[in-house]
Amino acid sequence: AAAIRSSIRRGDRVADFGCGTGRALPLLAELAKQVDAYDFAPGLLAVAQRATAGLGNVTCQVADLSDETLVLPSVDAGVCINALLSPRAALRSKMLGAISRTVRPGGRLVLVVPSVESVLLGLHRNVEWHLREGWADREARAAADLTGVTSAGVRDGVFDRGGVRTKHYLREELVILLEAHGWTAGAIEKAEYDWSTEFEDPPAWMDAPYPWDWVVRGVRRAQPSRRSRRTIARG
Repeated sequence: AAAIRSSIRRGDRVADFGCGTGRALPLLAELAKQVDAYDFAPGLLAVAQRATAGLGNVTCQVADLSDETLVLPSVDAGVCINALLSPRAALRSKMLGAISRTVRPGGRLVLVVPSVESVLLGLHRNVEWHLREGWADREARAAADLTGVTSAGVRDGVFDRGGVRTKHYLREELVILLEAHGWTAGAIEKAEYDWSTEFEDPPAWMDAPYPWDWVVRGVRRAQPSRRSRRTIARG
């Protein structure tokens, strides 16, 4: 919410890319002149429509951001909250391409995505938990919950979350990715969660540092740099 408030200006036309059930829409409607909400799932969008029925400056539309022919009205700013999650790099690139085409040059983006580093911290905490309960070091490490963690997943940042293969991002990866699509990454901050989001009944001593998602504030450049276009081509 703090990142959104600092990025949206009065008079802006704003898009929520992958709005889901519309949790961010009331805040966006409060801050902006017009809010365009998009999601590929009609069921989720129907919930968002019902939740914003009393807001006269919000419109909801089914849209597949991976459709390379998709043309949406230009906006001054956008938010994308945990929507770039597909394990398929090509699909994520198409989605980010649609976002980049829609936000005008000089426009702003608030991007929220899961963190690779947070997953690794969770594994470290899992081992620590066993050690504090008196387990030998080797047994504690062997017992760490590696469900959904594979060597390919570590390579690609894709981990199983509740039975769904989900893309996670390195901080530096986000800088490179946004640059390749014509953005300059500004502040990159953490949206922290309680350890109960990772473990069932975590012990009382397990406090900060907490698990987190990355919150990135980007500014749209006029066009990708030549180096960025080569990066896209290689991908």
